[in-house]
Amino acid sequence: MEQPRRGRGRPPGGEATTRATKDSIVAAAFRVFSESGYVNASLREIARQCGVSHATLLHHFPHKSELLAATLARRDAEFPDDFGGQSIDDVLLDMVEGARRNESRLGLVRMYTLLSAEAGDPTHPAHPYFERRTREFTALVAGILRRGQEDGTVSRDHTPEQLAVNVMALWDGLQVLAAISVDPVCVADQLQVAFEQLLRRPLRRQPSA
Repeated sequence: MEQPRRGRGRPPGGEATTRATKDSIVAAAFRVFSESGYVNASLREIARQCGVSHATLLHHFPHKSELLAATLARRDAEFPDDFGGQSIDDVLLDMVEGARRNESRLGLVRMYTLLSAEAGDPTHPAHPYFERRTREFTALVAGILRRGQEDGTVSRDHTPEQLAVNVMALWDGLQVLAAISVDPVCVADQLQVAFEQLLRRPLRRQPSA
């Protein structure tokens, strides 16, 4: 049987090679964005760190903003805002455990923290991403807290939306504090303290049905 011809200039195993090269470039971009932010990051430095030419990098990511989008997509895959618990205690404990897992992925946390600060500039290419993420995360948490207010678990002294903004600001702020503090700061433990203050009792897992 005649074998299908490869396209001109396409190396054997081209798709797998292309995917591996792009993954390598995105991994290097994580490191450089974590160290320098987006504005000061050098595409040539990213190419050097992943062992490809500048021209090869531009072939896969013609614009710096496209590479940023790829790194943020990978960040979302590593940090899914998916809290599967059914009760408010389960959901809040899922958040605490998510923060604890992040302790082993400091590079991703560092990149997120640095880029989110830069993205306060409306002209920054990551501004729409962080604007959308803030909106979606606070809506998710507000929905959880609203359920807590309806069943009497959470005080009605403030709206669910106000409390959700506080939760997000606390989590993001703790990550910054953990990065710059001389004394160790455990983000997960501090989140749990704040959540237990919110509920005015210890968090506890609910038994499975």
